[in-house]
Amino acid sequence: MSYYHKKDMEQQREEQEEPLLLASKLINLGYYIWDMENDEPIEVSDQHLKTYGVTREEFLAKASTAGGSFEMVHPDDRAKVDAWCRKLEDGKIVEMEYRILNPNGTRWIRAIVRPYLDDAGKLVKQICASLDITAQKSTEEFLIRSQTLESVGRLTAGIAHDFNNILAVILGNLELMAELREKEDVTAMSEAAIGATLRGKNLTEKLLTFGRKTKLNPVIIDGNSVIRDLGEVFHRTIPATIEVETVLAGGLWAIEVDVTQFENALLNLVINARDAMPDGGTLTIESANVRLDDAYSDEYGGEIDPGRYVLVAVSDTGQGIPESDLEHLFEPFFTTKEVGKGTGLGLALVYGFLKQSGGVVQVYSEVGEGTTVKMYFPSKGRLAKALTRPTQEPSREIAEVGRALVVDDDPEVRKVVALQLTSLGFEVYDAENGKSALELLETVSDIQLLLTDLVMPGDLQGSDLAKIAAEKSPKTKIILMTGYAKSAAENGNGDCHSFTKLMKPVQINDLKRAVARVLSEG
Repeated sequence: MSYYHKKDMEQQREEQEEPLLLASKLINLGYYIWDMENDEPIEVSDQHLKTYGVTREEFLAKASTAGGSFEMVHPDDRAKVDAWCRKLEDGKIVEMEYRILNPNGTRWIRAIVRPYLDDAGKLVKQICASLDITAQKSTEEFLIRSQTLESVGRLTAGIAHDFNNILAVILGNLELMAELREKEDVTAMSEAAIGATLRGKNLTEKLLTFGRKTKLNPVIIDGNSVIRDLGEVFHRTIPATIEVETVLAGGLWAIEVDVTQFENALLNLVINARDAMPDGGTLTIESANVRLDDAYSDEYGGEIDPGRYVLVAVSDTGQGIPESDLEHLFEPFFTTKEVGKGTGLGLALVYGFLKQSGGVVQVYSEVGEGTTVKMYFPSKGRLAKALTRPTQEPSREIAEVGRALVVDDDPEVRKVVALQLTSLGFEVYDAENGKSALELLETVSDIQLLLTDLVMPGDLQGSDLAKIAAEKSPKTKIILMTGYAKSAAENGNGDCHSFTKLMKPVQINDLKRAVARVLSEG
C-alpha cells in the first residue's frame, strides 16, 4: 500500500469518525477502547476523563485495568461492577449504572461495554461508552421523595380520620359511663368502647401488614384447598348478577403462607372485583403452576426472582382501572371507590402480605374490559400431606397467683396492665423504668411474675432487665410487652427470644393465657 493511499484511508476514517465525535460532545458521551491483551488503552476520550474529574496522566496512572481501576469506583458499588465485568469474559454486552469518586463529589455513570473475543474465546478488546447521569439521578430522587411525601400525606390523613372515629366512640362511651355508672347499666357502653378499641387494633395490624412488619405464622398448604374452603364465603359476598368461575390447576405446588392473611388477600381481591361490576359480570378465580424466567424477571426490574411459582389470580369483567391510577393502587388509603365504600387498605394489605411471603403481586387492567390481579407465591414443591393452620392456644386457668411487677414508661399502660393483673388475683407492683424495677426486685420478695415493656427510655431496656431478672431470680417468670410488631416477631433484641411476648394493646384473655402458660412452665 502506497504512502498516499494509506494517508487517504486515514483521512477517510477521520472524516467518518467526525460526526460521531461531534455527537458524543453534544450529549457529553465519553468512551474508551481498551487493549485487553496488553492491558492498556487504545483510546480514551476527553469527556470520559472529564466525567472522572482527572487528567489523562492521572487516569492512566490509576487505570491498572480496563476502563479505570476500582479505586475510582464508589466502595459500595465495587462488587457490583466486578460482577458485571466478569460477564464480559463470556462475550456478553454489559449495561451498568454505578457511582464514581470524582474529586468534586460522587457522580453517577451509565455505561455500556462491548467485549471482543478472539477465535479461542479469549477477551482481547473492549469498547465502552459512558454517560454522566448524575443530574438524571437527582431528578429521580426528587420525584421519589415527592411521591413518598404524597403517599405519607394520604397515609397520615387516612390514619387520622379512622383513629379519630375510633377515639370518638371510646371517649364518648367512657364519658357516659363515668356520668351514669351509679344510675344505669353501663354494659352496652363498655362493649361499644371495647369494640372501637379492637377496631383500632385491627387498623394497626393492617398498617403493619402493609409495612411488612407484622408477625406471620406461615405453614405449607395447598392453595386450592383454601380457595375451595372459601367458596361459601365468596357466594355470600357476591350478588346473583355476578357469575363466579373457579379454574384450579391439578397437582398445584404447595406454598408457605400465613393462612389467615392468604384468606384475607383473596377476600380483598374478590370484594374489589365485585365492586368493579355493579351491573353484573364474571368473576374468575384461578390457580396455576408457573415458571418465571430471566426475561420475565428483567421485565419487572428484578422485582421477582426467576424460578417456580404458584399463581393465584382474581379477574373481573368490570370497569377497569385508568392508567393514571395504576401506579397508586398499592398505596395505603388510596381508593377509586366512592366515599364510604372503600378504606383504600385492601390492595395495600395484599402488597405487604405478598412481599413478606417472598412473592409479588401484579395488576393488569384495561378500562371498559376489566382487571386481573395476579399473586405469585414461591413454590414449595409437591405437598406430601395436608397441613393444618396454627390453632389458637386454648384458655387455661392460672394455677397459683402471687406478686407481679409491671414495668412500662407509659403510666396509663402501666396502670391498665396492673388493673388487669389485679383482676386475675395478683398483688401488683409497678415501675416506670428498668432501674426502678431492679430496685423492687431486690427489695420485694417472692415476685412471681415480671411484665416489662421491651423498649423504654434509658440505658436499661426491657430485654436487658429480663436477662438480669432471670439470672438473679430464676423462679420469676417473665413476659415482654411491645407495641413494635417487628420487635415481637424477630429473635433479636438482646437475645430475648426465649421469653414470651405480648403485643400491645393487651387484651385480658391474651394476658391470662400468657400468664397461665409461663407459670405452668417449670
